[in-house]
Amino acid sequence: MMKICTGFIIGALALTGCKKEPANEAPANKAATNAMPTPVKAEPKPFEGAELANFYSDCTKAFNAGNMDALKACYATDAKTTFVDSVAFAAPLMGQGAIMASTTDFRTAFPDVTSTPQLILVNGRNIAAITLMVGTNTGAMKSPHGELPPTGKKFGQLQMHLTTVNVANQITEESWISDEGAMMAQLGMFENQGRPMMEKGMDGAPIIAVAANNEIETANLALARQATELFNKRDMVASMAMVADDAVESDQGSPADSVGKPAMEAGWKMFGAAFPDGKMTEKVLWAAGDYVLSMTEFTGTMTGDMGPMKKTGKPAKFMAAELLKYEGGKVKHLTRFYNGAQMAMQMGWMPAP
Repeated sequence: MMKICTGFIIGALALTGCKKEPANEAPANKAATNAMPTPVKAEPKPFEGAELANFYSDCTKAFNAGNMDALKACYATDAKTTFVDSVAFAAPLMGQGAIMASTTDFRTAFPDVTSTPQLILVNGRNIAAITLMVGTNTGAMKSPHGELPPTGKKFGQLQMHLTTVNVANQITEESWISDEGAMMAQLGMFENQGRPMMEKGMDGAPIIAVAANNEIETANLALARQATELFNKRDMVASMAMVADDAVESDQGSPADSVGKPAMEAGWKMFGAAFPDGKMTEKVLWAAGDYVLSMTEFTGTMTGDMGPMKKTGKPAKFMAAELLKYEGGKVKHLTRFYNGAQMAMQMGWMPAP
């Protein structure tokens, strides 16, 4: 969305007649009396709740249309963009100019790229969105490791986008979390057992939820925090008691969703056995409606096999973001994001760029 700040500069013309001024009245004082005051520039009204969700949607529309002027207005001049655990971009982009230059390069590589919000959560001035990013690589891709020729192939994947918006209605900080390995595999750059290309989004998208700071959200936050503690204790019985029988786990680093409690339990046991010392440390936790955003840092050493992947004895450290939907005090749907390429490099399954 293009932020429009309109200021009105009003000039005043002091008209004087031919009447002689009294000797004791200074002309400067007369002019000051007749001059119109300069109006104070009105600050934009800070967006709140659903307005912030609409702001986010409008900014994505500007991105999709390639309207760089409108998109630039979405960002503060000192905005910061972080690609969490990125293999390609280890350092954040600092400043509006750097962000727009990177966006232009990306759109050059993927001229038809679109980002379609599927779920938008708002809590205070924070926004968490699941967006479906789809595009065809018909241009050269720039990266810190060199320029890559176009593949002519298409990618489509869900990504997590976290933003903070200031009272001037501009993004001051944002973070993107996606599986670069799956994206590169979809583009034919290497083999990967991650998610196949996705083009169809969620039914009813975009779904919008705004924090009400009520008892339900407070209870859901407590459940999410308890789930992290139970994972660290490897209490699988108590963990699975917090999951609905027909729950769905949509892990973006896995080839397909796990549907139903038994499938989810099998996956959790396998991961826990591979990283017996694995621990999740809470970094961000907030709620909006029936949803909870949980960001944790995972640390652990792979001393056990994980399905067909044999133990490596190597340590892993990465960030994971989960959006959990609760229903009746139990997890109904869990969508997880992390950069599988970063983990694969740490485990030695994938060479560094």
